[in-house]
Amino acid sequence: MESTAWEHQVTNPQPSDPTDDELSRLRAKLDRIMEGFEGTCMTCKPVGSRNQQLEGMLKVMQEQVEHYVQERDEARREVSKLMGGSAEQHWYANRRGWDCFKETP
Repeated sequence: MESTAWEHQVTNPQPSDPTDDELSRLRAKLDRIMEGFEGTCMTCKPVGSRNQQLEGMLKVMQEQVEHYVQERDEARREVSKLMGGSAEQHWYANRRGWDCFKETP
């Protein structure tokens, strides 16, 4: 059975238009300028650079917090296993108000 041109177009999408990519890139750049992450003048440039540094530091700090939360939860799971036994460890953690047995995506 031959496929029609319409079926071919639906099943084989064409690559995106380069102007769409350029438009997306320019919108992202404009957003960064408006948020102060990129400067367009002599006075704005240092502020934008500092904002970029602070943004990088924030990402590092968020990663550290996530790491410490994982370590804390692991320690809480160990305590729950020791104090509550294997069958009661979830009950013990819930009783203490710990959410260390939550599902991780």
